[in-house]
Parts: sequence; structure tokens; C-alpha cells
Amino acid sequence: MATKIVTKNSSTASAAPTASDLVQGELAVNVTDKRLYTENNAGAIVELGTNPATEITANAGIAIPDSVGATFGSSDDLTIYHSGAHSYIQDTGTGNLYVGASALVSIASGDLQEIYATFNDDGAVNLYHNNSIKLTTTANGIDLEGDADISMGTLAEGQLHISGDGYGFGVALNATGAHLYTNSADRPLIFGVNETEKMRITSRGAVGLGTVPPTDTHATWSQLFIGEKGSLISEKSGSGGLYGTWLTDNMYLDNDTGAFANITTDESSAYLQEAGSHKFYTQASGSAGAGITLAESVEIDADGNLIIANGTAEHQLIGGIGSGTTGGVLNWNDVSNARSGSGRTLLNGTATNGNGVSALYHPFNFAYSSSGNMTQWAIGYNTNARYQRWFYGGSWSSWYSF
Repeated sequence: MATKIVTKNSSTASAAPTASDLVQGELAVNVTDKRLYTENNAGAIVELGTNPATEITANAGIAIPDSVGATFGSSDDLTIYHSGAHSYIQDTGTGNLYVGASALVSIASGDLQEIYATFNDDGAVNLYHNNSIKLTTTANGIDLEGDADISMGTLAEGQLHISGDGYGFGVALNATGAHLYTNSADRPLIFGVNETEKMRITSRGAVGLGTVPPTDTHATWSQLFIGEKGSLISEKSGSGGLYGTWLTDNMYLDNDTGAFANITTDESSAYLQEAGSHKFYTQASGSAGAGITLAESVEIDADGNLIIANGTAEHQLIGGIGSGTTGGVLNWNDVSNARSGSGRTLLNGTATNGNGVSALYHPFNFAYSSSGNMTQWAIGYNTNARYQRWFYGGSWSSWYSF
């Protein structure tokens, strides 16, 4: 019967013999870990086959089971392993992890058919989406690729997205044009030169050139602010209440009241163009942010009549400058005939209360009190003659040539 030789052994994982367990040259094996030990001439336990002095050649490959890592470094600083589900390269030491190549480093899918990123020696870094380059570094910065529409959403999604302080900013280019967006409901877009603000667009849509617009501008009106107090204000569809386009000094449309307010503590004035008429307004000095009560000073109506002051019978010049000769009341005492569009713009001197001269005249009336007192001119249309009379104390004077 053959004699069996059995070395000292253990089936406990990670168990290793101590110096007292062996004598020099005696073998011990851990059958679970598949490790072989002996004691050297110095009385120390050594593992046979570890720390070889020459390169290991494994033509058939090295098989390492799941969750068991190949470690590198005297303190096992670098580990490469597969968990059973994922693969890991993990550096837990105090130094850095370097990945290098002589020409190109590529990160790709498992079959190397879909590229995620490439890093070129002395060249570009490329980032891919679905195997298409979307971002490329250049000598001067970066290039962004793509022509998809923008969907800002709550994250300011765009071709370029910058986040800061909890807010997002997007820059994109698509078929409709170039776009700058922010996802903030109260942060402005600020444009500057040499780190100095030159223009801003507020969250309400107001624009300031060389100035900061008031914080409470009305969002349903377009408002442009220029310099210290200048502003251009225009209605949008559905603005309501106020209409037309306003060129103003020291005025803005307040969001809280829907009315005009002072930008600074000073006088205010405005020019309005709306529905063919032109009006000029003024206000005495008011406080910054306070409401404005405008007084109309001058109007040129849609028919070309010049109306001075408040547009009523007091302090006004109304006149017909045109060629209409029909319609209206043929009576010089009816001052409505001087208004283009509300009557005839030309009156014959033979009309009731005229100067009696058969010719056409432009009638002009200068009213200067609420009592109806006025001066009336008849400026020749088909004659070089000019006549004047006045209404005072309830009666008209005679006509006089001048």
C-alpha cells in the first residue's frame, strides 16, 4: 500500500502558519486560498511563488473571480476588479491616477463601436452624444455642435448651459436664430464692457442703456430707458388703459398702479403718438416713484389741427389746413368748421358771418379763455388776402384786412 504524504494545511480563509508551526523547509498549505508556505533559514514564514524576481508570463491569461481585485502598490493603493455587475479601477492612495497614450485616449462602449470621448495628443478633446461630437476644444476655446431646438425648461437647457447660485443660463443657436436665456424669474441679463455694465434686460422685459431701469416697471408694456431719465414706452397687444408710444423724460409705467411714475425727484414731460395724433405733456416736480398727473400742453390731431393747452375752448389754436369745401355748417361763427375732419376745412367769405368777399379761406381760431373769447383769422386759400376779427364780451367784431 502506497504511503500518503500530507503537509500541514488549513481550510480557513486567510489563515497562514506562524514560525512556531514550521521548521526550516517544512511546507504548509492553505487549501481554501490555494497558498503554499514554508519557513526560511531565518526562521521567517514566506509564501512560495510571491514577489518573483523575473517577469511573469501567463500565455493563457489570468483569471480573477468577481469581487477579487488585482492590487498594485505596497499598500494596495490601486485595485482593478469586477463586482459581478460592474468593473472598477480604484485608486485609494494619496497620489494621482494617470492614464496616458502616445497619440490618442478613447473612452468607448464595451464593443468599442460607440465613442464617448476622445483625447488627442496636442489636439482636441471631443465629447460625444449618441456617437456624434457635440463639444470640441480648440486652441481658442470650445466649439459646440448641433442644431436641435432649445428647451429651456427649469434647468435652462440649451446647447451651452451655465449654472451658478442656483440659477441657469443658456446660450443656443437653432433655425430661428441665436438665443440667450435665463431660467430666473427675477434676475436680469447684464451686458458689460471692460467689466462695467453698459446694458441690462430686466426680468420684466425693460431695457436699460447706461442705466438700471426701475425695479417695478410694468411687464405688459415695452420700456426702454436711456441715460439718467430718458425712456421710450410702447404698448403691447392687450396692454389696456394706456395706448400709443411715449417718449418721456423722468417717467416709467409702474407695475403696481398701471400708471406713470417719476424715475427721480424732478419735473416730468412726455410726447405721445397714438392713432395719428401727437400730444405733448408736462408735470411739475414730483418725488421718485410717485404717481404723475400729466397736463396736456400741445396737440396736433389726426387732421393736422394744432391745439394748444388742454384741448378745450381755453388756450387753443384750431385751424383747417386742407382743401375740403363741402359739408359742415357754413357759418363763420361756428368754430367747429375750423377743425379738419369734423367739418369743412375751407370756408367762403360769402358764408354766413363771413367777410363778404367771394374767395376761399382757411379759418383759424385762437381761444384764450373759458368764456369763449377768441381771435379769428381768415387766411386766403385762392387769394392772397388775410382778414381778422375777434369775439369778446359776448359779441363779434367786424372783419379787418391785415
